[in-house]
Amino acid sequence: LKAKPEQESFLLMVLVNKLGDTDKKVASQVVHLLQQLVLSHPNMRQVIAKEVEQFLFQQKLDSRGIYYGVIFLNQIVLERNGGEELARKLIDIYIQLFKKVLETGKKTDSKKRKSINRKKKGKQSNVDQ
Repeated sequence: LKAKPEQESFLLMVLVNKLGDTDKKVASQVVHLLQQLVLSHPNMRQVIAKEVEQFLFQQKLDSRGIYYGVIFLNQIVLERNGGEELARKLIDIYIQLFKKVLETGKKTDSKKRKSINRKKKGKQSNVDQ
């Protein structure tokens, strides 16, 4: 990314998508590389945060991908002058992500309750016979 600014958006998308890699070492290395990119190009913070946001709200993203995405966003250093917009953006991302996790948890709880109820009904019908 540092050497190929003309392909910035594509390379950034590919790199950020690697946050969801199943290999912990790869995802951890991506967090490190993104941190290095932010340090060498501080003006790209907003662009990188937006790309990570798009990654976090993909349909089928596992908890590990969310974990590494949040770790990276949490480590972005904000500046006093001019960092307000990025700070607002990060807060919005955290709130949206919190809502997403709550909704996912509700769906999971509902499925678990239905499964437990089915098992109870099955046991009751066996006892009744």
